[in-house]
Amino acid sequence: MLEAKQMKTLDERIVNVASKDIYIAYRKEKNLDIVYFVFTPLDYNKGMLRKLLRLIDEKFKSALTEIHIEKEHLEQQGPGTLNSKSIIKNGVMEAIDKYGEGVPLTDQILAVIDKNKAMLASNIDSLQARNEALVEQVALTETLVDLASQFDEKSAAIKQAMYMKRLKMIILAVLTGALLLTLIAWKLGVF
Repeated sequence: MLEAKQMKTLDERIVNVASKDIYIAYRKEKNLDIVYFVFTPLDYNKGMLRKLLRLIDEKFKSALTEIHIEKEHLEQQGPGTLNSKSIIKNGVMEAIDKYGEGVPLTDQILAVIDKNKAMLASNIDSLQARNEALVEQVALTETLVDLASQFDEKSAAIKQAMYMKRLKMIILAVLTGALLLTLIAWKLGVF
């Protein structure tokens, strides 16, 4: 770990505390005799952490200028100075919110691109599956149309055969009836 002597010589440092899985970053402001500490998880990007420290420093200084507090009066401020309505606290929280994720913009963009690429791949796969299902349905529909046309042809042939059978029966019945009438008439002596 760092000792107090090392902190006096280094204006900014990021320390890896492996036992706690965190980074402890500090930045020393020489003019105001203030040290800013930031504690982050180990997956936080170090470059972003350095930018965060600088932005905290800038926001703190600009807030001090805005509320007209000089270095001499800073030590005399009470605990209410950093309450929820404090301009200083709001400035520091704005910096923290900006770098809250600790991921560089390029990595965020790459993550969005990867997410979109995965979504597109998923959409393409689902469209291919849908296309295959539609091709199968078209094949089944064509088979069904063929079967329907065969059924129609067979039903037409059966209908024709039944019509012919009925016609033969009617002709046979007429001939039988005419033959019987002729036979009856001959027996009665009409002929």
